[in-house]
Amino acid sequence: MMDRGGDRICYVQFPQRFQGIDPSDRYANHNTVFFDVNMRALDGIQGPMNIGTGCLFCRTALYGFDPPRLKERTGCVSCFFGHLKNIVTKVAPEEDQLLHIPNMYGNSSTLIDSIQLAAFQGLPLAYHPSVKNG
Repeated sequence: MMDRGGDRICYVQFPQRFQGIDPSDRYANHNTVFFDVNMRALDGIQGPMNIGTGCLFCRTALYGFDPPRLKERTGCVSCFFGHLKNIVTKVAPEEDQLLHIPNMYGNSSTLIDSIQLAAFQGLPLAYHPSVKNG
């Protein structure tokens, strides 16, 4: 989720890890694929929002933002299906949207301020030139 292209990932799911399992147990989970999670920004409000047993959610996915748009394709496919573009509906005035934020995220003013900051902040940390492969 921290590498390039990680902004398109909503969640990561991985198997549970149990200690002291009998190696001859046929029903035991012997997977050792992915168990450790490296979380950044635990000191601020933008840290991980929901971590469950074997699951890690991206905070912006829980905010309800749309995924980043892909570049528009050119070529035969866009020639034939170019007329099938999505119709954009009108968005309600900003005042109405601000009234509905506490219904979606709760009454924490700090969390609501962080949502608006995340919406306009842009790219995640992985896109900074000084960060390479997490």
